[in-house]
Amino acid sequence: MLKKYSILLFALFTTLVFSQHNQEILVEYEYTFVEDSLNRNNVKSETMQLYILPEQTVFIGKNLYIRDSIHHHRTNNNFVLKNAVNGVIKVDAINQGIPKTDLRYRIIHARGKDNYTIHTTLGPTKFSFDDQMELLEWKLSNEREVFLGYNIQKAEVQAFGRKWEVWYTEDIPLSYGPYKFHGLPGLIVKVQDSERFFSYELKGLKKLNYQPEFHVSEKTYHISKKDYTDFVAKYEANPLESLNFIKFSVQNENDFLQRKLRVIEKNNNFIEKDLKLRLK
Repeated sequence: MLKKYSILLFALFTTLVFSQHNQEILVEYEYTFVEDSLNRNNVKSETMQLYILPEQTVFIGKNLYIRDSIHHHRTNNNFVLKNAVNGVIKVDAINQGIPKTDLRYRIIHARGKDNYTIHTTLGPTKFSFDDQMELLEWKLSNEREVFLGYNIQKAEVQAFGRKWEVWYTEDIPLSYGPYKFHGLPGLIVKVQDSERFFSYELKGLKKLNYQPEFHVSEKTYHISKKDYTDFVAKYEANPLESLNFIKFSVQNENDFLQRKLRVIEKNNNFIEKDLKLRLK
């Protein structure tokens, strides 16, 4: 009974807070994915963060956000960084280490624009490119449930080469969601594709009491989406050759190449069938 009461209070609080305009809001989702379509038993998960800000939205992995902050602020062994855990924390770069992530991309949407800017990493190389927003044609269902104290409603959409089941709540009147899902009359709380390879589930949300920082490396190559997909194709065929233009070198080229090709072979399943953002 106490748990149910707490959930209802949480839902009421968030509804009041997030109905206000010009708030800076952090939404967290648990992202579960299968990166090898031939091995469904190898399921991975990471926490993803959606920053809803007055001028833009930013979708980024929690671990990537922390990694970027550490790399940007590290000037000595002990330093202070801002992240989405509890505002400001101290990190010991030696004892604690930098968190690992399989999701080295962020998706930015500036208000009023009809495209995303995507930042991603391929091997040691950082890229950014613009990507046109896809018009999502939602099919709303009358099916309803209660999730985390919110009244949620089912919707379906064909997008990114897949069929998706999506749940949203009008209790939180924000037309955003994880990844590039948007345009419903309430915050998206659950997403799953029909093949059950990928899913997002709301973990929580809160009003930010600090200014998040998003750091872009000066060594980022801004290219077209076509150039990026062309580069991905070359990278998959020969990772070593595709990295020559940045003077990347290894001691044993053959071992490096074979190891990379094995990793690429098992990293074959992506949210978008024509856009690969999780290559290693």
